[in-house]
Amino acid sequence: MTGPLVARNTVANVVLDALGMRERAAYHPIAVCWIVTYRCELACPYCVENVRHRCPDGVPRELGTADAVRTLRGIREVCDAIDLSGGEPTLRHDLPRLLAVCRDLGFADITLNTNGLHLDDNPEWLRDVDCVLVGVDSLRPEGFVRITGGTPEQHRRQLSNLERLRRLRDDFGFDLGLCTVLVPGMLDELEPILDWCFAHGVGLAVSPFIDRELHVAEALRRDSAYFETCARLVEYRRRGLPLAGSLGYYETLRDGGPHHCFPMANLTLDPLGRIFWPCGEIQRPGPSFLEGKPFRRMIDEARACWGPMPDCRDRCPFACRMLYSDLLARPLRLAAEARHLRTYRRG
Repeated sequence: MTGPLVARNTVANVVLDALGMRERAAYHPIAVCWIVTYRCELACPYCVENVRHRCPDGVPRELGTADAVRTLRGIREVCDAIDLSGGEPTLRHDLPRLLAVCRDLGFADITLNTNGLHLDDNPEWLRDVDCVLVGVDSLRPEGFVRITGGTPEQHRRQLSNLERLRRLRDDFGFDLGLCTVLVPGMLDELEPILDWCFAHGVGLAVSPFIDRELHVAEALRRDSAYFETCARLVEYRRRGLPLAGSLGYYETLRDGGPHHCFPMANLTLDPLGRIFWPCGEIQRPGPSFLEGKPFRRMIDEARACWGPMPDCRDRCPFACRMLYSDLLARPLRLAAEARHLRTYRRG
């Protein structure tokens, strides 16, 4: 599903970049990823959006419901595509309320990022979601425990809820997608996940393990099996199989080259509603939507505080960051990528 602001801001990003005015593209985010909480029961080693990494004193801070609603209203003035993420957003008791507000505000695309461990007996709130993205790193209990630090019971619950989501998607009208990370020493976990997604027409986004310097982990870069895996992903993507992310993204993983990043195309907010400059990976918080400032002023203040937008080139080569960047850098591929997207999304 594409809203008018998504289309308008996409064009603005492409034109401004072509004119050598990439920083001004920050005024036109295509989508917003709001990390509504850093809380999560799992301890995935590749995740920096959790209490261990973002809350030095171990105390997660997030907005209450009323302020969260105010933040959503501010976001809607800027963008009409939103991703509620974490941490684990389903740990917020008010998540159904926030999703209903998103729908009432007229967001054209509402995505929920989750580990899939929690699903109510009567999850009517899923009717307010356009896409559910579930992080799945292994279909085997041993692999799940090793990667996530979770328990066999949590793995059983994740798979059970995943099957339930697959059954509910047609009745409730949402799209279902999976996200998985290529973890050093555990590349064999990918093929069963691919088989499951291809069998059920579920989109899958594959990302490499990223180190603290935001590069592909050295253990992957030294492993020829990693590049063989990336080459297979390119071939699968060329065949039209439901891999989320552009062909150019998977080619970048295979070739290990630099990419042209549009960091503010996917504007990231922390749990207090503060924008990150220039992205959630480079942890520089700017003004909060609760301050009620015009969005352009928020961007200008963040830039004045933290300096110009960096040119990262070979950093952050993973799906959620390159989803928009690769398409904006190769606008002639937009039509073909849109056709591919429709193979596994209804919008």
